[in-house]
Amino acid sequence: MKFNTIYSLGSRCQNSEILKKYNYREFAGFFDFMNTQTVYKFNHILHDDFNEILKRENNVALVCNQLTIDPETGVKLPTSIRTSNKFYNIDYNDVHAAIFPHHDLTSHKDYNHFIKCKERFKKLVNYNVLFNYTFNIWENNISVADMESIVNILKKTHGFKNFKVCFIGLRKDQTTGYRKVQTNEFYDVWELTILPSSFSGGAFSSDKSNEDYINIIKSYNIENKRITKEEIDK
Repeated sequence: MKFNTIYSLGSRCQNSEILKKYNYREFAGFFDFMNTQTVYKFNHILHDDFNEILKRENNVALVCNQLTIDPETGVKLPTSIRTSNKFYNIDYNDVHAAIFPHHDLTSHKDYNHFIKCKERFKKLVNYNVLFNYTFNIWENNISVADMESIVNILKKTHGFKNFKVCFIGLRKDQTTGYRKVQTNEFYDVWELTILPSSFSGGAFSSDKSNEDYINIIKSYNIENKRITKEEIDK
C-alpha cells in the first residue's frame, strides 16, 4: 500500500516534532503535542469519538510557571497555559499531568483548533493512512492486546480500511538503534533505543536518534506528494 499521509496518534510530543523536523507533517492532527499519558486514555478518546475530551465543562486551564518551548514556533515561553481534563485527569489541578501541555482549550482559538483537527481526522477515512503511535516503555508499555484494540477502534468506530499503524516502543540505553519486532496486516511494532540523556519529551537531543526514528517512517511506501492542509480542509 502506498500511503497518502502520515498521522501521529501520540502519545507524547516527539512524534509530531520529529515528523515536522523532517517535513513529514503537512497539517496539524488532533494528537499532536498532547500527552495522553496511557494507552487506556488514548483508546477511550478514540473510542468515545473525542466527546469527553472536547466537552467544555471538562477542561480546566492551568498556569505553568516552567520554561516551555512552543512546539510550532520554537519560541521559549517562561510561562504558559496548559489544559487538564476532569474526565481523564484524576488530579486535574496538577499542571504536570495536564493532557494538553501546549494548548488552552478554554480559549476559543485553541478549542476551535481541535474541532478542526477532529474534522480532519474524520476525512482521513478517504485516504491511505500511515498512523504512528510512539510509547515510552518506561511509563506506558503497551501490550499486543492494546495495539489490536487501537486497530479495531480505527476500523469499527471510525470506518478506516486502508491504513497501517506503526507502533514505536522507545527505550533508553547506551547502545542506540532500531529494529522491527513484529509485523501484521494492520500494524507493525518497532523498538527504538536512544541515549538516556537524549530524551526531552519532544524531538530527541541526539540527531542520530531523530534520524533512526525517521528512518522507521521512511521504510514505508509513502507518496512524495502527500495530502496538503488545503486538501484536507476542503
